Amino acid sequence: MWRRLLFRGMVAVFLVSVPGVSLCAPQPPAPQMPPKIISIVRNDSNAQVTIECRINGAWLQKAIDPQGEVDISADRVRVSTNRADGATVTVDLPVSGGSKYRLFWSDQTHMWDFGTVAH
Repeated sequence: MWRRLLFRGMVAVFLVSVPGVSLCAPQPPAPQMPPKIISIVRNDSNAQVTIECRINGAWLQKAIDPQGEVDISADRVRVSTNRADGATVTVDLPVSGGSKYRLFWSDQTHMWDFGTVAH
């Protein structure tokens, strides 16, 4: 009889302590998604436009066809406009991976500009 009570007591202690142990056990980290490094630039104009993308500290040129898109893996983009008075105006924009940007001609400022596209 004592054995039976002792066995039941040990089983009860074991069952009560197991959930506490499992709750304290470290959980493996959730798998992380790789960062999005590709951005998209869309040319909303009817003319081919060349932009520059900064990749690993170097500026590289990319031509975008009218109404076309290019994928870039850069941290900045820029576009220049040569004004009638001989000045060059450059718009430089930081970009983030996974975002979409539009390139357009601004009739108000008479120069190329960038804008973001809502997802």
